[in-house]
Amino acid sequence: MSSSAKRSGVWKYFVEVDKNKSKCNLCGVHLSRGGVGKTATTSTMKKHLQTKHKSEYDKVFGEAELGHYLSVPRAARDANPYKWWVSNKGHYPILGKVAAQFLSTPASSVYSERLFSEAGLIYEAKRSKLDPNRAEKLEILHHNLPLLNFNY
Repeated sequence: MSSSAKRSGVWKYFVEVDKNKSKCNLCGVHLSRGGVGKTATTSTMKKHLQTKHKSEYDKVFGEAELGHYLSVPRAARDANPYKWWVSNKGHYPILGKVAAQFLSTPASSVYSERLFSEAGLIYEAKRSKLDPNRAEKLEILHHNLPLLNFNY
């Protein structure tokens, strides 16, 4: 086998059985490499790692993605990072998932205002002597019981 045939990081997890077959070192499965001789590719091996050995796939291709991402020229300082990731997520599927967590919708005050409104209903004038611990428990129940499909 030529040295150029083993450039892909996927070869850390496979051995060549013959010119168009390989064997997974992790589970022993034999895979066809889709072609014969020089036309055989690592696509099947990559797909096998992605579906059967996800953590190993993420290690191999996550490192490659990171290396590629770090080699790309930086975007302009005033560029919108969210738009950049939307247009480039196809090139970086693993890093794109991480970026989506950090580039989510900006926080708003609506949720906190709703919580204060609900607390105001609990602490109304009729309940001025309500113990703070009990009031907190009522707020927690009021907010979480609907999540458990509890009807009261």
